[in-house]
Amino acid sequence: MKTIYNERLIHYADHLATIKDHAEHGIYRMATLTALEKKLHTSYIVKTHNWCYEELPMIFDEWGYDEFSGDAILLRMKPQEGTIAGVIDFFDMTLKEFCHVFDLDGLQDIEQYGGILLTPDSDGADIAYNIIELVRGRENAVVQMF
Repeated sequence: MKTIYNERLIHYADHLATIKDHAEHGIYRMATLTALEKKLHTSYIVKTHNWCYEELPMIFDEWGYDEFSGDAILLRMKPQEGTIAGVIDFFDMTLKEFCHVFDLDGLQDIEQYGGILLTPDSDGADIAYNIIELVRGRENAVVQMF
């Protein structure tokens, strides 16, 4: 059902929706993410706004900053596991959902999740919109199961 995770996502979206022209807009994080889906490896090269993650410790007590790198980290994880792994764990996201919400090079699956295609010019409101649409899709999927 992912209720707690959806609540976290909504809270995060509410915060991101207020952010326009972030001071660190234009600083990106690139990552190669690989998922094992039905015995197949699917890789995604993801480009995201770094500032999105820097906001997490400001809204969630479970997040902090790594004392060496300054990166946002999920406190229950080892810093070397990385920020993106923390985001995926904290919001219980698949890699495909993560790409839909954060990727700035068009890895959104609008057919499945709704939302909009993101670009490097996308701001907090755009990312928040994709989060809301993802949550709406998750909740509709649960309703359709019953």
